[in-house]
Amino acid sequence: MSAGNQDYRQATVERIPPDSSFGQSRALLDNLLKSPAFKDWAKTNDVDLSKEITISVDSGTIGFTTLSAKPRNAFDFSPANPTAGTLDLQSFMGWPLLKSAAKTLAGSGNVIKVDPATTATSAKIAEIAQFHGHTLPFDSALSPAEQQAAITQYINNWEHKDDLFPENFNKPSKEHLDSQASQLGDLNNRNTVIAEITKVADSVVEGLEDHDSKNTFANEKDHAEYNLIIKQRINAILDTPIQIDPASSYFKDRNLKLGVAVTLRDYLVGSGLSLPTNESELKSIAQALASPPIETPAYGDLGGRAFMANADE
Repeated sequence: MSAGNQDYRQATVERIPPDSSFGQSRALLDNLLKSPAFKDWAKTNDVDLSKEITISVDSGTIGFTTLSAKPRNAFDFSPANPTAGTLDLQSFMGWPLLKSAAKTLAGSGNVIKVDPATTATSAKIAEIAQFHGHTLPFDSALSPAEQQAAITQYINNWEHKDDLFPENFNKPSKEHLDSQASQLGDLNNRNTVIAEITKVADSVVEGLEDHDSKNTFANEKDHAEYNLIIKQRINAILDTPIQIDPASSYFKDRNLKLGVAVTLRDYLVGSGLSLPTNESELKSIAQALASPPIETPAYGDLGGRAFMANADE
């Protein structure tokens, strides 16, 4: 396993079974980091997702390289370069799910590194070991023979175990992995709804700036006419079809059919949200959906139901 005194833990394992717990966890994180919601968050916060990122579970932070290149000061005329940065991840609307996914992969550790050049079916030996709750031995001061002996001894201690997880380790269950996949679907639904509302919200009052109801001498008829126009426009928006992610709990709980969209009205009512009656209420719904849901235990429900508490506040 060890050539010379090179750190064997950094060697890459290819063709990891996609249906293994590690493969499923890596695929989920990969899909989450490629989701529209996270890409939008990264762009807003100047995070370059084409470079390696580091996620710290306990501190809730991300280490990254900036997208933009800025000079060090106003008098520095040398070519500007992207810089290293650190950000609080808890402003990301999908932070509870991201935290859960990162914690699962971190295993015995607290930090994971994500290299965009790798795939969900490849990983370093150290990453696989960490996921399974192990910290592999390596001492650069040892001779190659001593290093090999230490590795062999460590492996032999687990040779006859049923699996690689320590007995006292919280092994991710199938239910936990399935729940995380549903939560990602729920996150995608929320992002789709936010994008649709953002696109049409201003149209509710478009062209009504000079309506007679805005006049100092406006009468009851003017106000009634204005309110009717607003109501008709809101109803038209609520009839907008929304594509629901088939992996989401919303899709599964309602036995929806692939390719069959639900309306924005159906989604809001089904999510326990009050229907908007004006532009302000419509925008407030988007803001509520964009807020990170209240965190629940690591193996609990972080999906479509959790954000409703935020929306009711």
